[in-house]
Amino acid sequence: DSQWAKGWDWYESLWPQRVLPGQLALEASTGYTKYGHYGQLGNPAHQIQTSGRNFKFIYLLRNPLERIESHYEHAVDQGWTTQPFAQALMAPNSDLVGISKYAYQLAQYSQRFPAADIKVVAFEDLKRNPDQVLRELCLFLAIDPEFEFQQLAKVHNEAATRKLWAGLNQFPLLLNLSRRVPPALKKPLLRLLLQNQRRQKVQMTPQQRAFVLQQLQDDLEGLQAHGFDVSLWNLPILSKQP
Repeated sequence: DSQWAKGWDWYESLWPQRVLPGQLALEASTGYTKYGHYGQLGNPAHQIQTSGRNFKFIYLLRNPLERIESHYEHAVDQGWTTQPFAQALMAPNSDLVGISKYAYQLAQYSQRFPAADIKVVAFEDLKRNPDQVLRELCLFLAIDPEFEFQQLAKVHNEAATRKLWAGLNQFPLLLNLSRRVPPALKKPLLRLLLQNQRRQKVQMTPQQRAFVLQQLQDDLEGLQAHGFDVSLWNLPILSKQP
């Protein structure tokens, strides 16, 4: 809400130059699909609708169980939570589970914008076949589908790199030292200095997986109603409780 209050002139100033006629400006944030899980914040979809401007939306979905594990690891690395994983997962109205209710989040937009302006993409498809997915996204955005994107194999925002920088924030002396190290030596040095700060990867127990899937069953069915094939995640189909 504090960002929204700054207005559209501030929003457009985030790009280095004003978007010209015929150009597209893109940006991304997970915050647009966390409705209902961050206190009294407004509904991003409703706020965007009130702008009266033209937007298209790309919703990138990941296996919800893997997303939950990654979400928790990131929250711990950033110092946002100190709760044990089991406690955070089982908490009433847990945001770990709630943000993985993709159909619920998607509905905030499908109720307000034309279906033709919303594209749902599987993260797994983007990793496995980036050329095809990007071609489809170009068609969705009405730009040249034959454009050849470069460096598609390069991984940005690696989990290991995020952990290293999160660790540096806890040690000001290391952070200051890292600024004086040549770029080629920086990552190996960080790994050496912070090797004892690494945390074991979070992995759900079979019981936790069953609990989460039970919470997500109705939403997964709703996601299929939006035309998204949830079978690519190989999630077991649970029988509903009477």
